[in-house]
Amino acid sequence: MGTAARLSEELRPVFAEPYRPRVILDLTELSFCDSSGLGALVGVYKHAHEAGGWLALTGVHGMPQRMLHRTGLHQIIPSYPTMAEAEAAMAAQAPDDDAR
Repeated sequence: MGTAARLSEELRPVFAEPYRPRVILDLTELSFCDSSGLGALVGVYKHAHEAGGWLALTGVHGMPQRMLHRTGLHQIIPSYPTMAEAEAAMAAQAPDDDAR
């Protein structure tokens, strides 16, 4: 709950840019996720999607992974084992001149 609002605040400038945002969140160090955290992830997904962008997760494990599966968010927000795999998927989704 304490960091969910910070996530949204930190990403606000990304969504204010004139290009389609491509965001990868590395959750390797995340060990706990409650409804506030899930709400923050959904908010980031919505902002990215509305701006024509993309959100992916990497390093999802343990309790956060179980929460994503229980809520069905794993079917909406793609997750990759490594940052390299997420970056490759992002590159395949967007033309080179549009990704920044």
